[in-house]
Amino acid sequence: MSVSIQSMINSPDGGIEDITFRNITYNGVGENPSLLKGFDQERSAKNIIFDNVMINGVKMKNTDDFITNEYIKKITVK
Repeated sequence: MSVSIQSMINSPDGGIEDITFRNITYNGVGENPSLLKGFDQERSAKNIIFDNVMINGVKMKNTDDFITNEYIKKITVK
């Protein structure tokens, strides 16, 4: 799964918040770790929900395999 929100994070208006990824199914091989990063304190990413995300037939349970930084706040997996 690849979603780029870099242009929103780099915008002078601030970060992003209240994003939901819902009902996503990925089947494949050669996955890279998912990157979920904010740019700085003023341009962070927060309140991100992964709801019913399936990876190779297994429902996502956590974000343990994600690469994040200190500018990510409140990630929820449902």
